[in-house]
Amino acid sequence: MHSDIVGVRALPLLQGLADFDRIDGKLQAKLALRSAGRSQRALMANMQGTAFVSFQDGAIRGINIAQMLRSLTTSKLSGWQDNQ
Repeated sequence: MHSDIVGVRALPLLQGLADFDRIDGKLQAKLALRSAGRSQRALMANMQGTAFVSFQDGAIRGINIAQMLRSLTTSKLSGWQDNQ
C-alpha cells in the first residue's frame, strides 16, 4: 500500500481508526507499507514499511501547555487535565 494523505483533520480520522482522541490538527501522512498473511492478526504482525506523519495548526487535547510552562518554577508539573 502506498498512500499520501494531505490536509485531513486528524481528530475524526484517529477517532475512527484507533479510538484515539488526544491529537487534533491538519494531518499530512505518507505511507509505504506491505504485509502478507491469512488473518488480520498475521497481516498486522507481518507489516513492514515506512510512515511519515506531520501535524500542523493542532493541539494535544487534555494538556494545558500554558499552565505547564507557568509551573516550571515549582517542584510539581501541573497542567494535565481530563477534559478539553
